[in-house]
Amino acid sequence: MRTAPKSESILVATSIAPGARLEVQQRAVESWLRAGFDVTSLNVPEEIDQLRPDFPGIDFAPILRTAKPIVGKPLVFITDMVDFLRRSDRKVVGIINSDIHIAESGNLPSFIASRVSEGFIFGPRVEVPSFIEGTGELDPKLDPWGFDFFFFDRHLPDVWGEKKFCLGMPFWDQWFPLMPLLAGRPTLKLISNAFRHIPHDTHRDQSFFMFADEFMEAVLPEMGGTAEYLGLKKDVAIATADEEQRIRSFEAMAQLIDATTQRVIRLLDQQCPKLYLEAELAE
Repeated sequence: MRTAPKSESILVATSIAPGARLEVQQRAVESWLRAGFDVTSLNVPEEIDQLRPDFPGIDFAPILRTAKPIVGKPLVFITDMVDFLRRSDRKVVGIINSDIHIAESGNLPSFIASRVSEGFIFGPRVEVPSFIEGTGELDPKLDPWGFDFFFFDRHLPDVWGEKKFCLGMPFWDQWFPLMPLLAGRPTLKLISNAFRHIPHDTHRDQSFFMFADEFMEAVLPEMGGTAEYLGLKKDVAIATADEEQRIRSFEAMAQLIDATTQRVIRLLDQQCPKLYLEAELAE
């Protein structure tokens, strides 16, 4: 139950995906409401009409600009989600992937609100076979590759700029916490088993390299290696008529992307002070 006035509660933005894994998303969003968050899902109007009956208790915000021209689906740009949150009347705001379940673990919004003053907060999920598992101790199955929840003061200066990253596609979740860190803003990594996810199949399509390009162009100027990556892209273009050489160039690009991703994850782990949710909530 919410005890704070609405303007003092935390507003969480997401984008619920119609059709696939709808029940998982329902249970996830219900857990956010039980935890005490206010929730808004950003979707195109036709999706809102379809989703609203299945998601009582949350708000929907219609969007007109989507990534459909570039990915074939009306996905929401992360920069538009940030803009929406900045226009709200809340001090503390957040973004969570729509299939992340929050286990009961005390007054989570108060914990987040008390720590956002120290900096941008982000963290990885825990992989579980079912949302009905007990909370137990910190789970060793923390996702080592990505991040699923982000909380910040809506007055945080814009450290992200206009990018093509969108919810539901790769690389945005590493770029998003990296930018405040590189900008010298306090950035805190939350280690917790409260944020849970049921594994599911994923696949790469042609958009993978488009978002990889966006990621590399965003982070490499700060981390070095820009010339090497641009050189590989040039090799791919030159080798278009030579299939074997083109494949070798793509493989080299993929290796550099993977190496840069691992470097970003290490940097975030090494440079961001860690919060441990259970210990804090037990006090």
